Amino acid sequence: MGTDAFQCKEVNIIVYLLVVLFGIGSWVDINGMFVEIPVFVQHLPERWKLPSYLSIITQLANIGPIFIAVMYIVSKKYIWERIAVYAVLCTGSASCVLLSFFCKETTVIAGDLHSTALLVLHFILSLTDCTTSVLFLPFMATFKRQYICQVILLEKALVD
Repeated sequence: MGTDAFQCKEVNIIVYLLVVLFGIGSWVDINGMFVEIPVFVQHLPERWKLPSYLSIITQLANIGPIFIAVMYIVSKKYIWERIAVYAVLCTGSASCVLLSFFCKETTVIAGDLHSTALLVLHFILSLTDCTTSVLFLPFMATFKRQYICQVILLEKALVD
């Protein structure tokens, strides 16, 4: 079976699917955290305050895109997008793995139990996801135009 079987006009279907997965994969983990809130609130000490904490933490993580934007302005020649993308992907993956082990761990802070591991790892996960918004776009610009236009149309169709 040759590579022609995976060609559709000038677009390689395997590369296209990998580009789609790369584009939509960045926010799946955070959305998954919010979907699991009914399970978390049964076991964690914050109870129904947890969604508010997670929302605030996610918004605080927007410091990542600000940092990347400042780095682009200050020192464009020192930004290695490929290395930064790998770092973000590895950090996000490590956070997901650590969350699976430590999501129920609690510590006492100011006399109250708090799920600090979950909150800290959620911040790291949010930081990586927020950063992908400004980091992946220049990286994706290195792909052929056909892949990017079709991915944008597919993501728009999924949102609508």
